[in-house]
Amino acid sequence: MIRVEICLLTNNIVLPFQNIRENHFLDFPISHIIGGFHLASASDKRIKITLEYLNSLNMFNDTLYLFPIHCSGEKFIEMANTTSYSRIKAFNPSVGTTFHF
Repeated sequence: MIRVEICLLTNNIVLPFQNIRENHFLDFPISHIIGGFHLASASDKRIKITLEYLNSLNMFNDTLYLFPIHCSGEKFIEMANTTSYSRIKAFNPSVGTTFHF
């Protein structure tokens, strides 16, 4: 059985994950995040800060699979996959993408 949790993220990605961790809403590691990160027009610095934060969290399985939708931007996906964030693997979902877990 696969357990799916849905978390609503805002432009400030740090706050929702801190709330999840501090309030112990999850008793298992996160392996996938599907949704928009709202970074399409963000600077490289902002994207890097977001990826560094995600990479540093201890609440994920060995690899965190990201499926960022259109508002995340191509640059976010590219930077996630071409930098030293060894724990992060980003995919480019589009309309009609089917997820099988």
